[in-house]
Amino acid sequence: DLEGILGNALFLTDRQPVKILTFYSPAWVEAASRSKVDAVLAEEAGARGRTISKTVVGTAASVGAQLSSYDVLLIYPQIYATTAELISAGNSLSTKLADFLNHGGVVISLDGLSGSNTGTWNILDAAEVFSCSGLQDVTDQRIVVAAPGDAVAHVLTTYYRAMQRSVSFSTTESVVVYQTETDAPVIVHKTFLP
Repeated sequence: DLEGILGNALFLTDRQPVKILTFYSPAWVEAASRSKVDAVLAEEAGARGRTISKTVVGTAASVGAQLSSYDVLLIYPQIYATTAELISAGNSLSTKLADFLNHGGVVISLDGLSGSNTGTWNILDAAEVFSCSGLQDVTDQRIVVAAPGDAVAHVLTTYYRAMQRSVSFSTTESVVVYQTETDAPVIVHKTFLP
């Protein structure tokens, strides 16, 4: 279940409350999508007896300036941005993201089909923290666990049905947590060591 996967990723840190910096540019993110993600965050925190503190920023410059004060960076699906804008954001965040990850920070990037760009993954690829070359539509496909022992899959179902605009990634990243039945990566968990 996607809600549990997001909750597991969010609470990889044991800090209380979990301080989340969210990258949400109103011009780039669908309001309904943001509201749904926010509801899941609140629901997962409540179900786990945890609390969250969330700050919203709308530019890559604001992310870079504030990132070191947070536990988690959550990047909403930036479906209305252009690919060039996403790459520019990633380029400007490269050093800050690497430092954040190397010091135990958690980055959660959500993605989905967009008519405006090739994927939100461009931010992390340009920042050189996630290697990807594209995505494919997996709407309504069965998504299966590939790494049941991974913390992101902990105590969750072994499969779920992909929602509308769900995607898989063309990536060589090694830890694929969930994938399609044809082995296309859908959820990837990459760990950085200091």
